[in-house]
Amino acid sequence: MVERWKLKVGRWTLPILLPVLFLPSIFAPSLHAGSRENLLAEAQRAWRDGVPDVAVEKFRRCLSLAPADGRAPIALQLAQALLDAQRASEALDVLQTLADPSADFVKAKAFAAAWRWEEALPFFEKAAQQPDLALAAKLGAAESLHALHRSPEAIALLESMGEAFGLAAKLRLADFYLDANQPEKCAAILQSITPVSAAEKKWVSYSKARLLLARGGAATAQPIFKALIANTQNVSESLLVGTTLGLTDATLTVSGPEQADNVIEDFLGRH
Repeated sequence: MVERWKLKVGRWTLPILLPVLFLPSIFAPSLHAGSRENLLAEAQRAWRDGVPDVAVEKFRRCLSLAPADGRAPIALQLAQALLDAQRASEALDVLQTLADPSADFVKAKAFAAAWRWEEALPFFEKAAQQPDLALAAKLGAAESLHALHRSPEAIALLESMGEAFGLAAKLRLADFYLDANQPEKCAAILQSITPVSAAEKKWVSYSKARLLLARGGAATAQPIFKALIANTQNVSESLLVGTTLGLTDATLTVSGPEQADNVIEDFLGRH
């Protein structure tokens, strides 16, 4: 069998298998490209299916196979998957390599997720110049301004959007009004909206409980806050924290400081 793969030339026996040995290197670029495309599809599927940690690992492997001029789109998807996996600091590390304006909104979200609001704000403002991102980016800018204790500017920004912005922005504006001691404006917004999803309905309940509390109705607000904490399905992390603080304030008024301390201790014990 071995002789079939050799060539006799005079007294020399020359192996003709050598060209075959080089075939992998000849076809390596196309093989890597196919592997990368399959891996990218798997990563995107895991991301869509809500398994961001799996997506992250696949995006990283895909990135390692990508040529220099094809890395940016994959890196951007990797950063988004890292954000979904609540790994903001890693996302920021990846985003440092990207200078394209298409990454501005993701950078803003990453800074916001890391509570670095001062750095998030300019990226939200830049992203707001892109028509397809304008609404979400303006809402992010308003959140940044509010977190930086610039509530009048946050309120003015949301008010300037008129009816163009969605229900989530209206709910945040209602909350900003309460923080600015303008309960009547908050009440007007809450009366004008109709929540549809379970998450929206819970946020409206939270805002209504806060409004009751602001108007001196701690005893009425307390069971609403308790109901939200008892069933945390469709309750975001930020809403859960806000609800806990609201329940603490209501309990302090109704039952005194000792019971209010218990609310915080119970929250810390569970989370």
